[in-house]
Amino acid sequence: MFECLNLLITHPVQSKESSLTHRLQAPDKEATVRFTVDMSESLHRKLSMLAARTGRKKVDIVRMLLEDGLKEVEG
Repeated sequence: MFECLNLLITHPVQSKESSLTHRLQAPDKEATVRFTVDMSESLHRKLSMLAARTGRKKVDIVRMLLEDGLKEVEG
């Protein structure tokens, strides 16, 4: 009887709810940094039109273009 009690104390059983809640949590995201970019009105207009045409946010387009450009530069 004491062995069973000891087992319960040293190895608590997780409830199904807490295990599921832990598994459903969003994965950790990489930290972000905010910076400002000055651009011409015409470049901003092109970016805005591309965002409207594709249904994407301007910030997502800029990130994608930066990632692609940096990959190209890094080789």
